[in-house]
Amino acid sequence: MGRRGAFGIAAGYWLEAGGSAWLLYYAPWTAYERAKRAKVGRPVAVEEMLAEAFRRLFLKPGADYHRRFVEELTKGGRLALMLERGDESSYMFKLFRLEEDGGLKELGIKLWIEKVGEEGASIVYFLELDARWREFFKQELEAAMKAAEEVGGRLPVEDSLPYMVGWVDSDVAIRRKGNKRVLKMSTSYLWQLAETHALFGWSVGGLRMTLTLEGPKLQVVVEAPLERLDEAIGISAEVGWLKMLGTKAGLEDLMHVKSWDDLKQWVAKNWDVVVDAAVKRLGEEVRGELEALRDKLDDDKIAREVVAPALLLIQAEKLGVNEATLRYFGAVISGAIGGDGYVSAARKEVGLTSGEREIALLWIAAFAAYDIKTEVRRPGRGFDVVSSGGDAVKLAGLYFRYGSPLLEGDERIINHKLAEAVKLGAGGSASAGRG
Repeated sequence: MGRRGAFGIAAGYWLEAGGSAWLLYYAPWTAYERAKRAKVGRPVAVEEMLAEAFRRLFLKPGADYHRRFVEELTKGGRLALMLERGDESSYMFKLFRLEEDGGLKELGIKLWIEKVGEEGASIVYFLELDARWREFFKQELEAAMKAAEEVGGRLPVEDSLPYMVGWVDSDVAIRRKGNKRVLKMSTSYLWQLAETHALFGWSVGGLRMTLTLEGPKLQVVVEAPLERLDEAIGISAEVGWLKMLGTKAGLEDLMHVKSWDDLKQWVAKNWDVVVDAAVKRLGEEVRGELEALRDKLDDDKIAREVVAPALLLIQAEKLGVNEATLRYFGAVISGAIGGDGYVSAARKEVGLTSGEREIALLWIAAFAAYDIKTEVRRPGRGFDVVSSGGDAVKLAGLYFRYGSPLLEGDERIINHKLAEAVKLGAGGSASAGRG
């Protein structure tokens, strides 16, 4: 087996098996050092992408944070990668450890390199770990589960549905799995895993190690049956948020919804209320865009982003803004911010990320209904709905008062967004209101 000069950047050796599969041997630290010196910025060739993957694996602070994993992965000094499949947009390598006797030990890890965006403008690197690695990360997973028990016992709003629809609006997707639909989420933050596990009762579906420019980050993929959301909707309609809304004239049938599909249909049936409420705050020019959403509400991908702001608009229109409605508003936005949103105490900003303009308009109208001014920014492919200054302080205060509790102890379990909200808006009355 001879050295391939063109592969020197990654300190690799290669072998062709049957003219298709590649087997590449790496001394990982050597590969990292050479890749770092080469300063691979926008890799093009496969060998350059592999070099960049190794560079990210050893980057700090990720290398320090997941030192045990990196040491376990590189034990013995050499890795072997076998190309299992590849095309113009993605490559998947299976990882082995090269043993002292020359044999190969399968590690239960696949390295994925995927080009994303227009013409592959960005490249995503991650390691997919099979089930045997769950025991290795048992400590992290158990810490999240223990924290979930604490969260579940301390939620400021008793009804879990407003929290759940906020997360469904952001990070929790509804996906088809066989002939059923399931709730799915992936996260690199243990606090997100803890907060959402308290609500959805997740099962761990998989583990990944994303290789970022900040180093490797453990990503947990979780799922739960859609019936968990259905159950919360049924309880809320009987004794919680939906029942409160259903006591208003014209909304009585809300107390009879039993499932996610029922709730989608109810929102579609009452869509005129939503549109009129938005038009009152944003102007007649948005009516056409928003009316077009009614026919898309049967699509879970659209509905999961629409239901939360729609319910908040209906609540403000029918019940006004008071302590009771602000509690539910705060619970909903805590899930939305906890997922795709951000809080910056330094810039005095709180923002939500929305993929489509129509969804952004709904959120702007919903915030306006609760006397919080926002603006739309388009930093990239989506839309950000951002509050700033005093409005951000007000929103951060509501997030702190009615969101999931700020956890103490292990820094990996502390909700850093909520910690920023504490700095930004949780002084005085907001702090006292937390209890």
